[in-house]
Amino acid sequence: MKLAVVALIIAAAALSAGVYSRLPARVPTHWNAAGEIDDYQPKAVGAFLLPAGMLILAGVFAALPAISPSGFDIERRSRAYRAILLIILVFMLGLHVYALLAAMNMARSINAVVPLLVGALFVALGNYLPKIRRNFFMGIRTPWTLADEDVWFRTHRLGGVLFVISGVLLMVVTPFLNNRVRSVFLLGLLLLVSLVLVIFSFAIYRRPDPGEGQVSP
Repeated sequence: MKLAVVALIIAAAALSAGVYSRLPARVPTHWNAAGEIDDYQPKAVGAFLLPAGMLILAGVFAALPAISPSGFDIERRSRAYRAILLIILVFMLGLHVYALLAAMNMARSINAVVPLLVGALFVALGNYLPKIRRNFFMGIRTPWTLADEDVWFRTHRLGGVLFVISGVLLMVVTPFLNNRVRSVFLLGLLLLVSLVLVIFSFAIYRRPDPGEGQVSP
């Protein structure tokens, strides 16, 4: 995994270096909900902002297993843990490619691109959510999932299904929507999935114990 992580970060930095001379003096680094650029950085900063973010993220993932509290350990060698890091890095690399193309006036509206990237991210993450062990740093962390191992497992199993469905919907539906509706659809879907998972985790945490109400002979 280390090799793949390093390769992705180097690829992002190499892309910036390769097009650096073609970039304008100020590079777009933020877009508002309407898909309009509302922040710029000098190209020496903006061109390498996302590669730096990828490097920081990799460092954070490397440190998390060492600082996890007892009973909520993150397995450094867990397949799900490694896969999630790679998935997020690939997502960030996709955003980086878009940002460079946008800086050179070679990209479509970000509102047409981000929902597709987020959709692919959701589908990929959904396949690994049920495999994440209970921890304080990643996954669906509600008071009830953190309090009960079974609630954690069942909530993440449902979360995996909802993430995949949401990702497919984003990739299939958003190309046919205009910019404003795309943003509303994306945010609405994220809020709906979050709300369903919070309510579900609470409901199964408060479910009656099968043994309650039985009278001992």
